[in-house]
Amino acid sequence: MSYTVLTLILLLSSNVAESSSNLRKHCNYEHKLLSKNQNNTLQTAFISSTPKATHELWAKQGQRQVLNKKDLVNQVAEKLNKTQKEVNTVVDEFLLSLKKHLSRNSQVNLAKFGVFKNSLRGERRMRNLQTGQIFTAKPVYVPNLRFYDTFKQDVNRELSKRDHPSYNY
Repeated sequence: MSYTVLTLILLLSSNVAESSSNLRKHCNYEHKLLSKNQNNTLQTAFISSTPKATHELWAKQGQRQVLNKKDLVNQVAEKLNKTQKEVNTVVDEFLLSLKKHLSRNSQVNLAKFGVFKNSLRGERRMRNLQTGQIFTAKPVYVPNLRFYDTFKQDVNRELSKRDHPSYNY
């Protein structure tokens, strides 16, 4: 591997917590470095500037994995000895019920997990970037999830056990 590919891998593994826009900037920067290299045809196939490719690189390195709905349904179905269709129906009904209650501006509390609730984002002055015209955006409700402290502590404890196995928790 060339120096730039190793730099890219180190950069991505050290910036796991950064936002996707910053990661995209880093990927574009590294892509430009790779393009200036002699063997750019082989090495540019290794990198893409999309966040999805960034997540795939993390998963390959073992740093971060993305759990999608299909994977979640498969895991739960296997654990509960149910069919994927049954579990998928339960997940869909949960999401529909959550959407229904939030659209009524209700708060949804899940014990030992968190609170789903809406917050009102007030009207703001914005600028149309194409025309430069300033306008006022109307107030909108934005759904939020706030995790309970016990849930956050449990997740942190499990991650710490994995990252620091010799420490007693």
